[in-house]
Amino acid sequence: MNDDKGSRLHWPSLGVGAAVTLIVAVAAPMVVSYLQSREPRLVFVAPEAIPFQGPGKKIATYSVTISNEGARVAEEVVCVVRVPGGTVDQQVVTADSSIDHRETSAGDSLKIQIPVLNPSERVRASILV
Repeated sequence: MNDDKGSRLHWPSLGVGAAVTLIVAVAAPMVVSYLQSREPRLVFVAPEAIPFQGPGKKIATYSVTISNEGARVAEEVVCVVRVPGGTVDQQVVTADSSIDHRETSAGDSLKIQIPVLNPSERVRASILV
């Protein structure tokens, strides 16, 4: 006498297991992606500056853009731009009038502080070194 109960597949259990696996495999990355997209995403762009000979010394102008490309507000943003071997002679920081910001320069660096940077907002700086 053969006992086939041990060798039979239980199709309903396999179907439920496959469905659960499929849901987890598809839903988990979607949930993680959604949660990550709900965070602030600060982007710092600084194209390469090319120095040139000025009257008596080399001069360069650096441009910097700080933007929030995420979906949430970024708070207490601090950006420090340092130019080793240079001295910040002048700086101009521009932003929409609704964006509160402060800048300070000392020696070879410029520090920009932004208490609140909303999604899609940006602050730009030009630095003469």
